[in-house]
Amino acid sequence: MKNREIRSPLAVLTGIALAFSAFVAQPVSGSANANANAGVEPLRVGVLNGDFAAPLVEEDKGQKWQSPLVGWTGEGGVYGRTLAAHPSGLQAASLNWSGAGAIGTTLKAVREGAKVTVRWDDSPSTYASCTAAQLAGGQRYTVSVEGGDAAEKPVTTKPGQVGGAAWTRDRTFTFLATRDAPRVVFTSQEKGAHVSCGPLMTDVRAEQVPKAAATDPCAKQDEGAPPNPACTDQAANKDAINQCPASSRDCLQSVAGDGAEEKQGISDQKTTQDKFSKTERETKPDAARQELCGTGISGRLTPDDVVVPPGDWWFC
Repeated sequence: MKNREIRSPLAVLTGIALAFSAFVAQPVSGSANANANAGVEPLRVGVLNGDFAAPLVEEDKGQKWQSPLVGWTGEGGVYGRTLAAHPSGLQAASLNWSGAGAIGTTLKAVREGAKVTVRWDDSPSTYASCTAAQLAGGQRYTVSVEGGDAAEKPVTTKPGQVGGAAWTRDRTFTFLATRDAPRVVFTSQEKGAHVSCGPLMTDVRAEQVPKAAATDPCAKQDEGAPPNPACTDQAANKDAINQCPASSRDCLQSVAGDGAEEKQGISDQKTTQDKFSKTERETKPDAARQELCGTGISGRLTPDDVVVPPGDWWFC
């Protein structure tokens, strides 16, 4: 791809800020995944720069495409809205950029055991230097996952014409996550006459049906289920606590312990909060980022605790 221009840091950061808004986790209605776990509502998964708004192609300055990609691994760039010709006016990523390439993104909010569905739109290339032969039968690529149980999926776009788009909406790829934060990869299979003529894609979204929560092994202990020694011990411990006089600390401690684990947890939390609170507001951005990302909070919070867990902050 010739005539590339590298964006200024400010422009790239502006694009990132726009893309970051996709990180709001919320229920997704009417999903085909709803039957994966009965009664569990699918949750939307943040895909950083899934609409490829960054880097911004400044068409008013004569640009048609821009690189590098933001938030994705692999060599690539984006086509501006006019060249991409997407029905919703989105920019689009090309899977061929000086040759057939691959781009990938990590779904940081996904946890092991979740059923995940990735959705996106695709089109044959709109690049004017494509040949009719490269577009006549559609353009081929694959989608795969690192950290999931699904096999690589081959996909072919609609047939196209030189200089024209032919978008297909809502392609899907579903897998069961075999680890936290699986990585989804799109790989071009087009190695034709013009190296920059390859499939376009945009509007990448994802949703997950989380793994069912573990049930309480003692929940049915009083309903005739076979005795569970652990539950029996719990019941005996509860009876012993009830027998202790309310004013007898020694009796309670002999049965329930001294709460050492809870005390340590409170101490750890206070240390983390103190470190977070004492971060200098006038610190240089890189130094502040390192301090905030090093507090340990990201390892303690889960998607159930906050809308955007610190572990999903793109800069950590």
